[in-house]
Parts: sequence; structure tokens; C-alpha cells
Amino acid sequence: MNHKLKKLSLLVLSSLLLLGSNDAWAQKRLYPEFHYLSLPISFGYSSYLSPKYKDQVSTFKNPGKVGATVGFGYEYRHRLFWMSMHLEGQLLTGRLRPGVNSLEYKMYDTDAQYPYEDRLNTYTYHISDWHEDQLGIYGCFPLMFGIRANAFYIGIGAKFGYNFYATSTPTLKYSTSSLYDRYYEEFYDMPNHSLTGYEATYDNSQTKFDFNFNVAAIAEIGYEVYHFEGSKTVLPWILKLGLYAEYGIFSAYENKGDEPIYTPVPYGLSFAPHVDPATQTPTGVQDPSRLVVTPFYRANSTDGVSINPLYVGVKATFLFEMPVPQKCHCLQKERGASWRNLAPKQTQNQNKKAKKSIKKQQKKQKENPENSNLRSSNAIE
Repeated sequence: MNHKLKKLSLLVLSSLLLLGSNDAWAQKRLYPEFHYLSLPISFGYSSYLSPKYKDQVSTFKNPGKVGATVGFGYEYRHRLFWMSMHLEGQLLTGRLRPGVNSLEYKMYDTDAQYPYEDRLNTYTYHISDWHEDQLGIYGCFPLMFGIRANAFYIGIGAKFGYNFYATSTPTLKYSTSSLYDRYYEEFYDMPNHSLTGYEATYDNSQTKFDFNFNVAAIAEIGYEVYHFEGSKTVLPWILKLGLYAEYGIFSAYENKGDEPIYTPVPYGLSFAPHVDPATQTPTGVQDPSRLVVTPFYRANSTDGVSINPLYVGVKATFLFEMPVPQKCHCLQKERGASWRNLAPKQTQNQNKKAKKSIKKQQKKQKENPENSNLRSSNAIE
């Protein structure tokens, strides 16, 4: 651990030395302050992490899915320092797998020609696919501060997100089999005996969630791939490409056990009502071969379990320079000074007259290049 800390310290120190180099400072001496309209967009991996559920089921997993952001905002720069703030729309998705491959229960079949004790069997649910997909749509306000050296930049900050819409939709596919004590082999693939493949149903109203307010720590590091600041050829817009990450500090959802945890089948599974084959209507009797699944977060208490949104991806930011005046009291032909002049009006008028005079002399020289007086005038310029 100490070896890793030493490596990290050396990396941070070398970065600070780079940022403090003369070349890094020199690029901003001419133009110390800038304001930009920004259009950030990103795409990457997202998940609603809840690793403590592994304490309940060791095979529980959060493989995650994809996420995206798009925003509109403002970026401020002063020498090496930069700050950005945005209004942002964010899509986060995730996937969890309860990690249960099979469930076994003692049951009695309905064949009345056999004695009751001979109808006892081990009824097994062989689960081929059980996963749940989460989706959350947020309106966010990210605030980030950072430093930059030449075209490299790095920043950290915080994001505040309000959830407008969230769902958690389960999928459960399984097949059933029975094993009787008086037989050596297990019975399966017998649809007329409820031993076949099924897909569980769910209540649509149970899939809607009210996710909590999201407060996340954010970080970004990247490079300005299209920018020539500090040179005579400077563009009025910038393209930044970087790696971006955020981690939700608070739990996205809390369930203290108020929602029912169904029995006898655990993890939010219950038996569907039996349907009369003649009338195709529920009879009030439960059918153990047909399962109804409840979203995992509703059926399992989150007491002591935090569900943290995670998002990692690539980010592109377009910056469009705003015409904000710089503090300049001299006539420059470089970028910025000619249209950011805050000098007194008298100085500005003198500069305008000087420009007009130079243009007239250049025009006369083109018309009469043999005139030595004009050549000497241009030489003074």
C-alpha cells in the first residue's frame, strides 16, 4: 500500500511541476481571461452499485449497462485555472442479477388417485435467466474546478441531480421438474403436469420507482484536440476530449422493509393465481408452477445497503468563445486586443487614427512604389 501511495505522490508532484513550468504560464500571459459557452456530451458505462447484497447472496452481481449525458453551460478561464457549470440531462441504466440458479420446495401434486403421502415431491425451479434492468433520467447541475497546462487539463467537482423518471424491470425465465421418493429419475418436460418452461410475470405498477436526489463526486482529465491558443493562429472555439467519472455519494433508493417480502418463495417471488382452463379466469387457488416476480429493491430491504449510481465514460466538450473584453491598454495585432480594448476613449481614438494613417500609407505605396518617402514611412512602421 505504501508503495502505491509513493507512486501516486510522485505522479501528483510531476503534474504540478508541469503545470508550473514557464511554458505553461507563458501561453496565458497575453490573454489571461476567457469566457465560453459550452456544449458537453458523453457516453459510457453506468450502474447502480449495491455490493452489500452479496452478504445475502454471494453470487449477486451488478454488471451495469450504458449511460449518456448532454448539457449546456458556461466555462471560465483565467491563466491556468478553469471553472465550468452546466445544466445537464443524464440517462443512467443498470442491471443486477440476483445470482440464484435454482430453488427447491416440497409440494403435493393434485393426482387424487394416489395416497396423499405418495404425492409428495421435490418441485424444482431451474432458473436460466434472472436479471433486472434499472433506468433513471435525471436533470443535473455539475460544478467543476480545474487546472490546465498547454492543451492538457484536469478537474474535479460535484454534481447535483434530480430524478424525473425511474424504473426497475425484472426478467425471469425458468423450467420446472419434480422428483418423487418412490422413483429413481426426475420428471421434466411434461407440460400436462406443469413440468415445462415458463417466464415469470410482474405487476407494471411495481416497476415504477422514485429514486432519491443524486449527489455525486465527479472528475475529468483530457486534452484539447482542436485549439491553438498562445499562437498567432487562434480559433474562436475549442474541442476538448477527456475521460470522465462520477460516483453517487448517497443511496439512490431506500426500502426499510415496508414492502412485502413474499413467501414461501424468496427474493420477491410469489405464486400466480390458478386459471380455470374452461373459463380462463382465476380461481383463487395458487399455481406454484407460475411465478410472479417483484422488483428486487422492493422485495428486499435496503437497510444497511447503499445503492450508489456510477458513471464512467468519454466526454467531448465544445467551447465557443464569448466576446468579453480583456484588460488591455495597448494596440495589438494579436488576437483579442483589437476588439477587447478597455483603454480610455482618448487612447482608443488615437489608435483608430493611427490605424487609418497606416492603411492610407500602405495604399499609396501600392499605387506609387517608387516614392521613397512612402517607403521610409513604412520602414518606420
